Amino acid sequence: MAWLKRNLILVIGGVITLLLLGAASWYAYSQYTNDGTVAESLAAAAASYKELNGKPLLPGDAKLNNFVLVTNDAARLKLFAGSLRGYLSSGEVPKDLDNKTFRSLLDKSITEMLGDAQRNNVGLPVTNYWFTFLSQRSSVEFKGLETLASQLGDIKAIAAILINARVQSIFELKRPRASDDDSGYKDYIDRKPQTNEWAVVTPYEITFQGFSGDLARVSAGLANAKQCFIIRTVAVDKAPAPPVQSSAPPIDSAALQMQMRYGNRGIPQAMPGRPAASARGLNTLLDENKLRFTLQLDSVRVRGKN
Repeated sequence: MAWLKRNLILVIGGVITLLLLGAASWYAYSQYTNDGTVAESLAAAAASYKELNGKPLLPGDAKLNNFVLVTNDAARLKLFAGSLRGYLSSGEVPKDLDNKTFRSLLDKSITEMLGDAQRNNVGLPVTNYWFTFLSQRSSVEFKGLETLASQLGDIKAIAAILINARVQSIFELKRPRASDDDSGYKDYIDRKPQTNEWAVVTPYEITFQGFSGDLARVSAGLANAKQCFIIRTVAVDKAPAPPVQSSAPPIDSAALQMQMRYGNRGIPQAMPGRPAASARGLNTLLDENKLRFTLQLDSVRVRGKN
């Protein structure tokens, strides 16, 4: 006991060391066991892989032939892709364009759209509206003819949908810039066309005024169009009231002569409490409910197809 008391610290350190060695041994044993379990799982997975790899490449029997099923699915997918390509590739984009043919195509298209709008009583932003092609109005040489022709085809289709829907007025049309010749900002949007290995997606923005029924007809026209139009966003706002048109009263020559000779004396004045009548523009109930719609669209065309 005397020795134990003199070497108490040494004894305590030895006991702690033995405990730590026991814990370390138990941990090493448990890890060894886990390693064995993992090794067994790995061996089982390797055996399963070897078994699957050794089976026939096209398993099946008389009732279930995977090769026939895959062949039929590939045929249906090819048929669907063909019909989808035909839907996305529709649109009027002529071949072998040059400056002369595009000039003729542009003039003819603008004339047709203006005539259709006039016949259907669809208002336009200005009398001689060029449907976003004002920069090309007097040009004889054009950059990016294929892009311009494609956008012209899209604008014609969009204008036809708006006109056939008989909206009250087309307020604004916007398209991406086709080249550096497209100057200004009113006819263009900042978004650019997106192209991948399959298709070209061209953005447009249209603004028109009318009523909820007009929006429904325009949406249906876009959905049923031959080419693919995708509506991205729809914004609705109250259309601004038309400016009030006032007309000056007719000039009374006798009163004018009296005013020139005597001033305002002797000229009848308006009776107090009764303000002079003012001209009022037409303000029907329908005009009060008129709305302005702004739609952002995407036109999708398959690359290499018109």
